[in-house]
Amino acid sequence: METRWRPVANRPANAVDLSACRGRYRSPETSAVHEIAVRDGRLLIQMATGPRPLHWLPADPIAPDTFRFRVAHAEYTKPIALRFRRAGGGAIVGLALALNRSRWLEFVRDG
Repeated sequence: METRWRPVANRPANAVDLSACRGRYRSPETSAVHEIAVRDGRLLIQMATGPRPLHWLPADPIAPDTFRFRVAHAEYTKPIALRFRRAGGGAIVGLALALNRSRWLEFVRDG
């Protein structure tokens, strides 16, 4: 059976979708803390919000609740995928990140 792949247009996120994503997210596994913000209609992520945080990075929507972004020290790899997790009522309760061999590292909403 032949598999046929078709390109899919990026799904633009609206301001309501983005504002629900704002907040701090902590990984129970690694204790890393990342922050999500919205500026000028774009979702931004700041990784490692400790004493030496990285710059705010823009994330592009690729599917519902799913974004992709790049970091400078991983420029020769695929972009990092970020997927928000929702509770049964639709509220965002966490996110997961995937990059290369790290598949869907879970983060919970912090506060």
